[in-house]
Amino acid sequence: MTVHQKHQQDQKDQRHKQDQHDQERRQQHEKKSSHDQQHDQKKDQQDQQKSQQSENHPRQLDYSTHISDIRQATTIKYNQVFLLTDNAGDMLLQDHGYGMYFRDMCFLDQMEMRLQGQRGIPLLADASQSSEAVYELTNPQLTLADGRTLAKERLSMRRVFSLHETLTQTFEIRNLDQKEVAFDVTLCYASHFTDMFVIRGAQPGERGQLVDPVAHGDQVKLEYDGADGHKRTTRLTFSPPPDELDGQTATYHIKIKPDRAETLKISYTLEDAGPRGDDEAAGKHTNKSGAKQHSSFAQELAQTPQIETSNALFARALDRSLADLQMLATANLDDLYLAAGIPWYVALFGRDSCITAFETLAYHPTLARSTLRLLAQYQGSKNNSFQDEEPGKILHELRVGEKANLHEVPMIPYYGTVDATPWFLMLLGEYVRWTGDLDLFKELREHVDRALKWMDGNEKDRHDIPGYLSYGSRSENGLRNQGWKDSDNAIVNSDGSICEPPIALVEVQGYAYHARQAIARLDEATGDHHRAQQLQRQAEQLQQRFNDDFWLGGDTGYALCLQRDRRASHAVASNPGQTLFTGVTSPDHAQAVADRLMQDDMFCGWGVRTLSAKERAYNPLDYQTGSIWPHDNALIALGLRRWGFTQPMDRIFTGIFQAATHFEDFRLPEVFDGFSQEQYPRPVHYPVACSPQAWAAGALPLLLQVALGLEPDALEGVLRIHRPHLPDWLRSVTIRGLRVADTSIDLQYRREDSTTLVAVLGRKGEIEVLVQY
Repeated sequence: MTVHQKHQQDQKDQRHKQDQHDQERRQQHEKKSSHDQQHDQKKDQQDQQKSQQSENHPRQLDYSTHISDIRQATTIKYNQVFLLTDNAGDMLLQDHGYGMYFRDMCFLDQMEMRLQGQRGIPLLADASQSSEAVYELTNPQLTLADGRTLAKERLSMRRVFSLHETLTQTFEIRNLDQKEVAFDVTLCYASHFTDMFVIRGAQPGERGQLVDPVAHGDQVKLEYDGADGHKRTTRLTFSPPPDELDGQTATYHIKIKPDRAETLKISYTLEDAGPRGDDEAAGKHTNKSGAKQHSSFAQELAQTPQIETSNALFARALDRSLADLQMLATANLDDLYLAAGIPWYVALFGRDSCITAFETLAYHPTLARSTLRLLAQYQGSKNNSFQDEEPGKILHELRVGEKANLHEVPMIPYYGTVDATPWFLMLLGEYVRWTGDLDLFKELREHVDRALKWMDGNEKDRHDIPGYLSYGSRSENGLRNQGWKDSDNAIVNSDGSICEPPIALVEVQGYAYHARQAIARLDEATGDHHRAQQLQRQAEQLQQRFNDDFWLGGDTGYALCLQRDRRASHAVASNPGQTLFTGVTSPDHAQAVADRLMQDDMFCGWGVRTLSAKERAYNPLDYQTGSIWPHDNALIALGLRRWGFTQPMDRIFTGIFQAATHFEDFRLPEVFDGFSQEQYPRPVHYPVACSPQAWAAGALPLLLQVALGLEPDALEGVLRIHRPHLPDWLRSVTIRGLRVADTSIDLQYRREDSTTLVAVLGRKGEIEVLVQY
C-alpha cells in the first residue's frame, strides 16, 4: 500500500466510524414527522412542557466548550460565514472545532491538502486582512510518481482562503527545483453538519439524516437533512476539474516544469434551506443572508475619525481593534449587528452589543442607533419560563442552528440576562449625549417604557432582596449566573462556595441607577417633567439604599452581591470597579474602591483581575475567577477617570495596551489569564478565548477616549474635554473628524512633562469645545 493509499484508507476508516456514530444517534431518537404542521405542534407541546419543568426544576445545562485549545487557530470571517484552520490551512477531523461555519452550524469540518500523501510544512499563516487567510508551505522530502526523490523545500505552496460574496480557496504550487516534478495533490473533505452547541460540548440531541455525498463533473455536494426540517448543503466546485473525484477526495496528477506554477481553486456554496423553502427561517450565503445590508453596514463601520498618534505600536493596536469591529459586522436578512465573538459567539447578544456600541460611540455612533433599534425588535413580550422571557426584557442571545430550531436550547431568543435591559437604556442615554438625536428616543419611547416597567417589577418581585435588580433562572436550560460574569462558578463567596440565587450583583445596581438618570434627562428634554422627576427620585433612593446595604468596609469594600436570604458575598472581585462610572458609588467610598482595585492581588500589571488572588476560589487559568477581561478594565478605567483617579486609570490603560502588543496581530482577545507581569514577561493565553471578540475590540478605543477626556453633551451644545491625560508612552494624539451632533471637530493633544495640552485645530458646526485642565 502506497503512502497515498494508506492516507485514503485512514480517511475512510475515520468516516466509517463517524457514520456509524451518526447512525447510532439517529436510532436513539424518533424520526421527524414529514408533516410540518405536526412538527410545529410537537415543538409547541415540548416548549410548554419545558416551561412547566423549568418552573419546578431550575438547573443549568453546561454549555462551556469541551475544546481544549484554539490558540493557534487561523480565523477569518465575512458576514455570517467564518473559518478556523490550523497553521497549514487544514481542517483535520481530529481537530474538533476547526471548520467552516454558517448560521450556527459547521458546514465543513474537514479540508486537507496532501502532496503524495504527506502534509506540507507550514511556514506562514496570516489572517490580518480579516476575511482572507494566506498560508505559505513547502514540501517535506517526497517520493515522486516516477520514483525519484524530491528533496525538501523544492516546492513553494501559497494557499489562500477568501471569504467575500463568493467563498474560495486557491492553491498556487511553484516548482523551485531544476527539474520537472510530477506528483499527486489530494484534497480530502467532509461535513457532519454539527451544531455549534454540540461543538461546544452539549449533547447532540435529535439528529436528522446525513445524505451520501454526490460527486459529478467538477462538483461535490455534501448534504444534511436536519431534524429541524432544514436542508443544509455545502457545494464544492473545483477548477480545473480534478483527475479523480469522489464524495471524499479530489486528486490532481500534476506536472510542473522548473520555475513554473500550477493553480487550483475551490469555490464553496453554503445553503440553509428552511421548511418549504422559507427564506425567513434559512439563508444562502450572499443572496439570502443580507449581503447588500452587510456590505453597507461594514462600510459604515469603516467610517471613523482619523487618528494619528506618536506611538506606532499603539496605532497598530487601535487600527486592529477598529478593523475587528468591522470584521464582526453581521447581517441576517434585515438584522444588522456585531457578532459577539469568533468562534463561539457569532450571534446576536444583547449585553455584548450594548457594551460594544457604548465603548465606540466616539468612533461610530450609528452603531449604537442600529443596535438599539434591533434589540427593541426582540424585546420580551410575554412570560416564558423556558426562555427566561418577561415583558420588557432585552434579549441575551439569539441562535438559528438545528438545536435552536428544535427548541433543545432556549436561545430562540433567550432572555437570561439581568443587565442587558439597563444597558439598553444606558446606551440610549449616552447615544443622545453624542448625537443629540432625540428623535430616536421618541421612536423607542414605548420600548423604553417597557424596559423601565420590567426593572420596577424585577426590583419588587424578588422577595429575598427587594429594591434591587436580581436574577434567578426559571429555565431548566437557563444560565445560573446572568450578569456579564455568567459562567457557573463566577459569583462566589469568600469561602470559595458558589453564591445562591436570587443574586443582586453590585455593578448591576449601578447600571440601574445610571439607566434611570439617563432616561430622566431625556424625559426632561422632551417635556415629560413628571416622569423625569420620578426617575430621578428612584435613582436617588436606590443610591442611598445601595450604599447602606452593599458597603461592607474593611478589606472588601462593596459586597460582590447580595444573594439568597439577603446574605452578602465578601469575596473581593472586579465587579465593584464598574460602579464607579455609573455614579452610584458614594463619594465617601470611591477612593477606597479605587485603592482596592490597584492592590497587587487585584491588579497584576496587565490589568485588573476578575477575582482577587487572595480568594479561595481564585484561579488565574479560569474563565472568570482570576482572569483579565479587557472590556472590564476599560469600563473600570472610565469610572476611575470620572472620579479624578488619573494614575490608576493610566496604569490600566498602559497594562491593557502592553498586553495587546504581545498577542497575534496586536488583537486583544476576549480574556487572558491572570498571571502577573512579575511571573511572566508576556500575558498568558486563555486557550479557548474568542479572538476577535466585540467588547474586547472596543476596549482600546474606549481607553483612548477616557485618556482624551471626551465628555460630550450634544443637547447642551458642548464638548467638554475634562482633565485630559496621555500616558508617558503616548506623547501626542491628533483626531480629525470627531463628531458631536452635526459638528465635526479636529483636536490635537500633546504631552509636555506630566501635563497634556489640547488644541482645537478645526471645528465645523455649532458645538462649543471647552477644555478643563
